[in-house]
Amino acid sequence: MKGLVEFARSVLTMSFAEFRPPPDALRAYRIGTAEFHTLILFRHDQYQVEYITCSPFPGRVSVVPEHSHPNVNSIDMFVHGQVGPLSGVVHCPYGSKRRIPHGVLHGATVGEAGSAILCFQQWINGIEPTSIALDWRGPDHHEVRAVRLG
Repeated sequence: MKGLVEFARSVLTMSFAEFRPPPDALRAYRIGTAEFHTLILFRHDQYQVEYITCSPFPGRVSVVPEHSHPNVNSIDMFVHGQVGPLSGVVHCPYGSKRRIPHGVLHGATVGEAGSAILCFQQWINGIEPTSIALDWRGPDHHEVRAVRLG
């Protein structure tokens, strides 16, 4: 994933004016008990960065069931909220990161305040980048809304 690390570092040094969301940038999903909104901030060839938020639900946690992304290597950088493994919620310090290689099973529990992450992605196997939620192997989920601009 060396190329992905270099991509993430370069994006973090970009000015906001350099971000160019593609026309299919905005999406919403319902996965498990969680509701997500995503925005592709920047895409270059097989690399992209996607801003992903999980909606807050006061009084309850949201669960993202165990799943994998067979065609995406990713690095998640936490921006806000509480998120943890399926066994429980933990506070993730701003800027903390986790790597998820393609095909690795993972899931999450999101605290009642919701969460936000920057997801740096490297799409492999000749698959054209879309949204990481569309490269999904796990329990059924569905796209609630997709907004195409331009």
